[in-house]
Parts: sequence; structure tokens; C-alpha cells
Amino acid sequence: MSRSSSTNSILLGASSVPLLETTNETKLDTPLTRNRILRLCAVGFFVNFVPSDAYLTRYLRENKGLSEQELNDHVWPWSTYATLLFFVPMAFLAETLGYRMTIFLGLVARELLRVIYIYCDGVIWMAISQVIHAAAMTAQTVYFAYAF
Repeated sequence: MSRSSSTNSILLGASSVPLLETTNETKLDTPLTRNRILRLCAVGFFVNFVPSDAYLTRYLRENKGLSEQELNDHVWPWSTYATLLFFVPMAFLAETLGYRMTIFLGLVARELLRVIYIYCDGVIWMAISQVIHAAAMTAQTVYFAYAF
């Protein structure tokens, strides 16, 4: 292995392949880049901070009057099938509208979901809420693709 001051490389016959470029200046030192990173982290925090999800079944049973049978047979399956349905179209939507707009639509879907949980009753509305939840979750995968 040969080592130079600016590039680590492996000698392969007569040519060398660079492994790591080292520079003294990074683009993370600018205030604009730091601002973007902080905004991305803030959105990530609020997207992943969902304290109500752990108590959703209890809330729907006690406050909305749904039985365990209704939840298992008529509400929860909609989330699974809708997630499967939304994955590919969400990727195309991200490429056509842009990642930021798709992430924004996912955030709007999350807020619409909360409105449905608070103001709507019945099995039909809770099934619709699971379809909206699936749309928001597939938009979250777009967020991770955008962030990483």
C-alpha cells in the first residue's frame, strides 16, 4: 500500500485507485449548510415524535367506543394494504413533485390524521385514518431518502 499526503490509495499493477480524499476545508463550515442541517434535524424530530401511537388502540376502544373485534377486522388491515399500495406511487411522486413537497404532503397527512382522531367517530372514519396513516408513513421513507 502506498501512502501520499493528500490521497490514500491501493496500488493495482501500474495504476492506483484512490480510497479517501482528505482536504482541510469542508462545506459544513458555512452558516447556510449548518442552518439546513438544523432544519432537517428538526423536521426529523417532529416526524418521528409520535407519542400518541402507543396509546391509539386504547384511545379508540375507550373514547371512540370501538371493540377489539372491529379494530382487528375492519380498521388495522387498511393500514397494511394501503402501505403496500402507496409505496411505489410515493416514489414517483417524490421524483415528479420533488422530495420537499412530498415530505410536506406527508406532514399534512399526519395533521389530517390527528383531526380525524379527534373529531370523527365510527369504523369507517378509523379505516380512512389508517389509509392516511399509511400515506404519511410512506412519505416518511421519502424523508429518509432525502436525508441520507
